[in-house]
Amino acid sequence: MTSEIPRTVCEICGQNATAGILDNEVTNNNDRNIQIRIRYSCLDHYLQVYQKIQGERKFRLL
Repeated sequence: MTSEIPRTVCEICGQNATAGILDNEVTNNNDRNIQIRIRYSCLDHYLQVYQKIQGERKFRLL
């Protein structure tokens, strides 16, 4: 089971992650094809990772 889980390090600083945010990504225009992934962060960078996800979603909508 652990081989399926990527390294759990913060996306911002690379330290061990202590939190995760679910990121629902639509893989095509059909709402049924959604990929759910976990975006990892340390407690200090939780908000920054969340804002990064929101920015990526806005970019995908353009």
